[in-house]
Amino acid sequence: MISSMKEVVESLKEFVEVTKKKMENKKKMEIKEAQEVVHEVVSELDNIPNFNGALRHRAIDWLTENLIKFAIIKALPLDEKEDYISSFMP
Repeated sequence: MISSMKEVVESLKEFVEVTKKKMENKKKMEIKEAQEVVHEVVSELDNIPNFNGALRHRAIDWLTENLIKFAIIKALPLDEKEDYISSFMP
């Protein structure tokens, strides 16, 4: 009986360790994906001339939280991007 309980305990310990590792890997992937989105937003905003300072920082924040708006920005011609952001960004 005691040996069976030890096996159950060991099995649970292994399960917990595997689950922890899976959760850590998932979190690392989420962080990596977020970093990629931020990098892409920043790169897109680099293409807009005279778009810097506080307005640029607000746009980075707004676009990373609104990926549909970011997709629209990417599709717009360069001369319309700043107007679109200024029109819709809170």
